[in-house]
Amino acid sequence: MPGGGFGIFNGCTTQFGTPSGGWGAQYGGVSSRSQCDSFNAKLKAGCYWRFDWFKNADNPKVTFKQVTCPKDLTQKSGCVRNGETPTGEIQPTYTPGTGSPSPTGTPAETPSEGAELYAQCGGTGWSGPTTCKSGTCKVSSEFYSQCLP
Repeated sequence: MPGGGFGIFNGCTTQFGTPSGGWGAQYGGVSSRSQCDSFNAKLKAGCYWRFDWFKNADNPKVTFKQVTCPKDLTQKSGCVRNGETPTGEIQPTYTPGTGSPSPTGTPAETPSEGAELYAQCGGTGWSGPTTCKSGTCKVSSEFYSQCLP
């Protein structure tokens, strides 16, 4: 985090031209928003955010909650989290080496039409389209192929 100190490793001096001792304390960084003014232009906005929005929190406790991706996003991207459909329904997932695979995603298009650009088009356990409406189905791994330009 800009202004948060560089800890045990100081990559900032070579990357951003910071003073060899960094800005502020090695652990914790600067202690006020005004100290951000001396930062490299690329880092100032992040340092200001640290004080304006993040309220200079130090090692905050965060609780994450998994949410279902919006349907519009999953339909457009063709990407869904393993075990979910674009509408958030839970479905069987495929675990490599466990025998018969179950599909882990919902195809962007039906197999006869071909997948949209950037959608999944193959991989172990994939039951959706294996051709692309445009571009080429490129193998990323044994488990995933994607339509790319």
